[in-house]
Amino acid sequence: MLNYIIQVLTIQIVFLLIYDLVLRKETFYQWNRVYLLSTSVLAYILPWLKVPQVQEKLPTEYTILLPEVMINADGYLEENVVNVAHYFDWLGFVYLLGVIIMAVVFLSKMIQIVWLTKCNPKTKKEFYHLISITNSTTAFSFFNYIFIGTGTCQKEQIIKHELVHVRQKHSVDLLFFEFQKIVCWFNPIVYIYQSRITELHEFIADSKTVNPKNKQVYFESLLSQIFQVSQFSFVNSFYKKSLIKKRIIMLGKVKSREILKLKYLLFIPVLAIMLVYT
Repeated sequence: MLNYIIQVLTIQIVFLLIYDLVLRKETFYQWNRVYLLSTSVLAYILPWLKVPQVQEKLPTEYTILLPEVMINADGYLEENVVNVAHYFDWLGFVYLLGVIIMAVVFLSKMIQIVWLTKCNPKTKKEFYHLISITNSTTAFSFFNYIFIGTGTCQKEQIIKHELVHVRQKHSVDLLFFEFQKIVCWFNPIVYIYQSRITELHEFIADSKTVNPKNKQVYFESLLSQIFQVSQFSFVNSFYKKSLIKKRIIMLGKVKSREILKLKYLLFIPVLAIMLVYT
């Protein structure tokens, strides 16, 4: 199991390095979304794939020989087996404890979301619900619910932005990584994946919302106020301090040339290398 975890971590790190170094700055946002979602799952699958052709081609010097085990009557082997079993019992207990804690934290956040929908004025629109949070300057969305504070400026612009998140089901992506954080709470790479997909969601929504001829107004709206909803890692926040600068930079970028999509072909040799590695 330890070997499997190490392989998963290694594969995810390699995939993220490719994203950060090669793909992250391109404006192919939907392609990058597919890349992040697929590679995060593929990392858990690849260690189980054993291609016979690859195994047959591996040189014999890479074959690992286990040390000999001498079995005698003094009970030494049996004692060690018991100790190892006891060790794994403790590991299992720690893992389950982590899962329970993360699940409780997630459920508490969901309860807060439900409470906001029940305790604030709600307006039913064509395909979404608009929740007006009294005495607040927050703005975010979760599935087909858009939460916006009564003290928020430029509400129409914000709602237009959040509707992109609603239509493209960005909350599904975030919950996907939230469940990974519960099951694989010990994996720090999952948190980085969720951070990258959150950032990407904002780039997508900005690109669909901004009028190319009127970017200055949108820049001013981003800088006019700073909201924080950091307690909810699975909602799409309109104003998030850590993302403001990156969003402005990406909005000012020229659209990537189509030929640069060839960068995604780099995934093929990397996948082959991962198969050899596993």
